[in-house]
Amino acid sequence: MDKEILDTGYRLKGNCSAPSSYPPANITWLLNGKPINSSYQQRIQPHDYNMKVSSTFSATRRIPLVTISGIELAVDENSFQGGKARVSCIANVFHLYRREKSIVLDEDRPRPRPSSVLGTRDASSEAAKLVSTFSLFFCTLQIFVTVR
Repeated sequence: MDKEILDTGYRLKGNCSAPSSYPPANITWLLNGKPINSSYQQRIQPHDYNMKVSSTFSATRRIPLVTISGIELAVDENSFQGGKARVSCIANVFHLYRREKSIVLDEDRPRPRPSSVLGTRDASSEAAKLVSTFSLFFCTLQIFVTVR
């Protein structure tokens, strides 16, 4: 992930890819456990596949494809639950293959709890110091999230 602070108003971008297979994998995105639409999805041949195919290649042969999917969404107050947003990518091929990767993003400034009129304001509260931390997953299934 390429972001230290995640706050409302940012654009969240995610990419997820599944390895080559026939039939190609289906990729589903979730935000806090709820399905969201992908911004794009494409299926491509692996780069080295063309080298392995002979000149007698038959058009009826089944070609394995890599599936790549992405999301782009605006981060708002509804993106977080309890100051956190869980983004998940699920790749599956029927009931034969299923792989899921998730990341949990921390809200930069969690919404304050209602306070008493007589209460004090502490500007240096720990909640105000929260900084999001991210890690990049490299596996058969990859998730990469950046914020612009």
